[in-house]
Amino acid sequence: MFNGDWGTSPEFLEEYLIGEGYKIKTIRGKDAENDKKVEELQEEYETFIVTVYNDQYDIMSAVHTMSITCEVEEDGNKVYYIHNTFESNLTGNKYSSIKSAVAAYDNSSIINIIGIKKEEKR
Repeated sequence: MFNGDWGTSPEFLEEYLIGEGYKIKTIRGKDAENDKKVEELQEEYETFIVTVYNDQYDIMSAVHTMSITCEVEEDGNKVYYIHNTFESNLTGNKYSSIKSAVAAYDNSSIINIIGIKKEEKR
């Protein structure tokens, strides 16, 4: 879709989402690896677009962009699911946080996280 720009240009995706009426917040680089910053993002948003290095030890192995969604279970606990992963054994697994979901994706390292939610109409 969009000639691959979504997966290779987080800024392109941010502009698109804003244009479609979504509220977004992005954290990048060291902030995207910072537990406190990621937890703050998780508190405010329920859907996330995460771009990672496929292998943190070899950036030439390229990047991958995936969606992580949050659901609240009956007991009130939040769980996170990865979508658009090449690793079928990760699909449908529950994770306790964005970072634990990404950690399950081999040797990946977070580059960028976009928190997304629909703007409330006034």
